[in-house]
Amino acid sequence: MKRHRAALGQASLELLVLLAALFAFFTAFLPVIKEGIELAKFSAASKVNEAAFIHLTGMAKEASVLGKGNRFSKALRLEGNGFLRFNESTSVLSMNFSSGRRSKQFSAVIDFSFKLDATNFSSGNRVFSVENSGMFVEARISSPGRG
Repeated sequence: MKRHRAALGQASLELLVLLAALFAFFTAFLPVIKEGIELAKFSAASKVNEAAFIHLTGMAKEASVLGKGNRFSKALRLEGNGFLRFNESTSVLSMNFSSGRRSKQFSAVIDFSFKLDATNFSSGNRVFSVENSGMFVEARISSPGRG
């Protein structure tokens, strides 16, 4: 009987050592797992924002080609915190955003008269609108329901 108890105690002790080793192993890899999750979230946000940027430039180009009076708008989602800027001297439209500790920029050369007031954004749904006034194509980004 004493032998059986000793073997049972030995098995319990071995199980505790095994669990402690397993816990230490997972604790050591926690930063790697956290970094992987952050990278996956940033990649998803990057694709969402890239799609929104492509839609905006596409709508602006279409309004430019079709001429005065053409308007387009589309509700799109943006992720992270960032801003849209148009540099008139270089004719470059750019979107910069950050999510977590990472940031990214998308840019496109606009080869027609274009106007965009600098626009800051945070995560959420936005309405992208473009209109050809005859003199230039103007783009606006607003919250839904604010036109």
